Amino acid sequence: MIEFLETREGFKLLYKKYLILNHSKENPCIKIGKGTARYRSRLGEFKIKEKLQKEIPLVNYEIAFKNETEVILVFRSLNCKLKLLIKTLNEYLEIIPECLDPKINRFWISIQADPNEAIYGCGEQYSELNLRGKEVPLWVEEQGFGRGDPPATGDWYTTYYPQPTYVSSNNYFCHVETTSYAKFNFKNENFHELYIWHIPERILFGKYETALEVVSELSDYLGRQVELPDWAYDGVWLGIQG
Repeated sequence: MIEFLETREGFKLLYKKYLILNHSKENPCIKIGKGTARYRSRLGEFKIKEKLQKEIPLVNYEIAFKNETEVILVFRSLNCKLKLLIKTLNEYLEIIPECLDPKINRFWISIQADPNEAIYGCGEQYSELNLRGKEVPLWVEEQGFGRGDPPATGDWYTTYYPQPTYVSSNNYFCHVETTSYAKFNFKNENFHELYIWHIPERILFGKYETALEVVSELSDYLGRQVELPDWAYDGVWLGIQG
């Protein structure tokens, strides 16, 4: 299911014949960095400022291991090193980054994009359905009122339920396992840039034939990640008892 193709400039990673990562010297698919943040809140609205101390494109890489179901890449730049484990997990593609430097707390990954692609998700979004052409901060914030254009208060993306997950009209989903602040940028025609203020635990992809399969499989996966206490299965709590 995994196809890893080396090119003159880098590599291409395909999953179920679909191009996920397209790495080159000019456009590396992975960057890491260091930064600090300031958060200021007033009446449920936040001002978030970042001082980015270092942003390191990881251009050079070596293949530590490769077979049909697993690839291990080691990226190096200056004194920084990041290992990327790419493998199939049941019907999913799983990407696990690992960086042993505790000072590294910024992570970018670029996912191959289609100019005509539509993007949905990122939690409860009330102002926009198709997020293509948008940069979406993932942060819980008071929504304000008057969500027009421009809104009376708040911003178009403010939500009580952000989620680091998106669904593509090209019939795949991408889910990032992280609890850190993040920005998902869908503005570029050629790639989607996911920026996380932490090294994420894993990035998961599911690729299917239809949109119905994508949504169904994503719902099943996310449902299995939630561990409910025993009392949660009581019929009254679930709202199914007559």
